[in-house]
Amino acid sequence: MNLHGKRVLVTGITGFIGSHLAERLVAEGAKVSAIGRRPVKDLWKLNEARYEVNYYQERYWNRENLKRILRSARPEIIYHLAATGVTEPYLDAEEAVGFNVGATLALLQPLPKWEYERFVYVGTCYEYGHTPPPIREDSPLDPVNVYAASKAAASLFCRMYHRSYGWPITIVRSFAAYGPRQSRRALIPQVILHALRGQDFEMTPGEQGRDWVYVDDVVEGIVRASCVDGTVGQTINLCTGEEHTVREVVGKVLELMGNPVRAVVGTRPYRPGEVWHLVGDNSRAKNLLDWQPQVGLEEGLRKTIEWYTAAFNAGVPV
Repeated sequence: MNLHGKRVLVTGITGFIGSHLAERLVAEGAKVSAIGRRPVKDLWKLNEARYEVNYYQERYWNRENLKRILRSARPEIIYHLAATGVTEPYLDAEEAVGFNVGATLALLQPLPKWEYERFVYVGTCYEYGHTPPPIREDSPLDPVNVYAASKAAASLFCRMYHRSYGWPITIVRSFAAYGPRQSRRALIPQVILHALRGQDFEMTPGEQGRDWVYVDDVVEGIVRASCVDGTVGQTINLCTGEEHTVREVVGKVLELMGNPVRAVVGTRPYRPGEVWHLVGDNSRAKNLLDWQPQVGLEEGLRKTIEWYTAAFNAGVPV
């Protein structure tokens, strides 16, 4: 992989995975441009790398505005991570379709007029819904919430544009990514912040099984998917193949922090349409990308706890 000097465009750069990806691309020597709805001050997550990013704020993802941005940035590789509703179970359906599908189409449709090598669409394991594990890339899509349904629809448009028109599109689906800088509304940051504040953590019975993947491993998979030959037209799971329940992970976080508070199990209801097992098969990632996760769950949780503890003690917004 050689990204040095490559013109790349990242959407969703102010988000969790997007900020880590942008840092990695800057470190690789890529010429990074980015599109986001938030003001430039929200690039703080990138630390010093933010000064190396050419940032375009685009609130409404207007197609004509995107054409101008593409003409200016001239990306050779596009990483499309921007989405709404990742941690919002009651997301409005029209909002989800309007952005998660609409923004994807608004970005894709002007692209044939520009030269680009790869468009990487970053989807989610929730597109698979109740599909029994181990979940493979050819498993049926069965989304059970608005966010997942809108992401699945966008991925199907990506697939259609590749199959019907030959556009160089690759789809990757991350399973339960976690790590530093994740939204405070996500499970693991919630547990850590409750512990740091000395507050017991109220939760569901926690029987849901998830395939937890550390963010650095997710980013490595995304980068490889954009550079390795033979990935155009493919859908690739980024997962560990291992299942750990929500209750198990909550308990492990608190144990690593010295059990400063209790997990109050069963005091909150499950979400409507709860998915009980989301565990992937990563054979395709291993075969096509020579990728496999490097950070085990306990190591990843320790790194995540260290980051949130330092940020909390320093008064950094998380």
